[in-house]
Order: sequence, then C-alpha cells, then structure tokens
Amino acid sequence: MTRLGIGFSGDLRVQDMISCVKLADKRGLESAWMADHYCFREAIASIAAFAVVTKKIKVATGTINTYTRHPAVIAMALASVDELSNGRAVLGMGAGLRPQKQLGIEVRNPLVALKECIEVV
Repeated sequence: MTRLGIGFSGDLRVQDMISCVKLADKRGLESAWMADHYCFREAIASIAAFAVVTKKIKVATGTINTYTRHPAVIAMALASVDELSNGRAVLGMGAGLRPQKQLGIEVRNPLVALKECIEVV
C-alpha cells in the first residue's frame, strides 16, 4: 500500500497551505505535515487550521522542537488539535536544528532531552 502525504516548511502563507491541504484531502492523500521552525509559520496553529477545513487527512507536526516548547504546552496544543480533527492529529518530535544559539538556548544532550519530553507528553 502506497502512503502519500504533503509537507510544508512554513514559508508559504497559511491560506495557501490550507488550499493545498484541502485539495490533498479531496484527492485522498494520507497526511499533511507542518515543520516547526522559528523563522516561519507556527506549526501547531497551522495544523489546527488544516484540521478544521478537512475531513479525512491526518494533520501532523514534523517535528516539534523540544528545546523551544515546554512538554505541557505541546501536550495541551496537540490535544486541542486532536479534538478539532476528530482524532487525526499526529505529533512528530525532535531535538531540532542547531540554530537555538540564535535564540540564546544552550543545547545539551539532545537525545536525553527528547526522551524526557516524550515521557512527559
């Protein structure tokens, strides 16, 4: 079985991504993914918008950064999106890229931090 989805880095306008996701949902694609990058559109708000305008497609974060978001906030936000989407939300998590230094965040033990965040969420 072929599994096909659509993904966004967040550099498009939210309205344009929504148009693409609506078409992907109509065409039977399995999932719509939104990257979490602090220079572009916000991932969870974007997939929430995807959720309310679609019926079947899974809406997913690809990947939430465990250094820039608290685990409790991640859990609450994804629970809200899962409710909006009637159970179609998917959470992707990761330690993120190295530009956290630009945000003043020191990255230590990224795999340990990711494991701890997953356990809390």
